[in-house]
Amino acid sequence: MSQGLAGDTPQGEDSAKASDPTELSIDYIKSNFFRVMFADGFIVGGTPTGMIHVEFFNARAPIPIRDVFRVSADGHLAEALPEKRVARPGIVREVEGEIIMQTVVAKQLISVLTEGVKKAEALLEHIKSHQPNPDATDQSDTH
Repeated sequence: MSQGLAGDTPQGEDSAKASDPTELSIDYIKSNFFRVMFADGFIVGGTPTGMIHVEFFNARAPIPIRDVFRVSADGHLAEALPEKRVARPGIVREVEGEIIMQTVVAKQLISVLTEGVKKAEALLEHIKSHQPNPDATDQSDTH
């Protein structure tokens, strides 16, 4: 796993001693707000203080704002009345979350993502090259 280390330098009186260790253990703890997000795209911008912000979104057709249903004689929900559906036009880009980072961290992220893309593309190419050809006639014995 690659990681950025901006701001991970020791501070204070013991900083000279802290630069001598040959190992440093770092524990990762998921916050209460941790979740996995899917992203179709992103929006990037800057903050007035020189930070970089990236907002991730997924794109989808809009869900209905309102559906109207017929009510049966016995008071139960019956069929939907599609002509009375109210929906937002167009496509929805639902912003899932935002990351704000220092430029040094953004540069580290660019580097790590570039390497990750290369590895993922190589893996996909390897998988494709080892897939059986569905158009080839199978000459093997079947039982």
